[in-house]
Amino acid sequence: MTSRRFDEATLDLGAQFFSVRHESFRREVTRWLAAGVAAPWPWKLWHIDGKTWHYQHDGRERYCGQPRMSAITRHLAEGVALHTECRIDGLSRRDHAWWLHDPHGECHGPFDCVAISAPRLRRWR
Repeated sequence: MTSRRFDEATLDLGAQFFSVRHESFRREVTRWLAAGVAAPWPWKLWHIDGKTWHYQHDGRERYCGQPRMSAITRHLAEGVALHTECRIDGLSRRDHAWWLHDPHGECHGPFDCVAISAPRLRRWR
């Protein structure tokens, strides 16, 4: 969940909203609402039947970041040592821990867990 700002508008990327389906996540979202980094999603869902648009209500609560989706990720990253623009080209597991390897031969870690976000696809020739 991230955002890109332009002169005319802000574009949320990754998710336009999220819903809550588990009680432990509901407790976390309640904390985000109290911190002011999340709010109820202000839009309705619609579907088209032939040429007619119909409001669709499925009973699910939806939320979004406030004022942008990136507010939630910034909130979660508070107090976390965050390293950016460090290319990782290898991953290994040693002694019950994960280690990340960069192109310069440096090893980063140990980590209990690793989340992988796929980069923009490139054309291979």
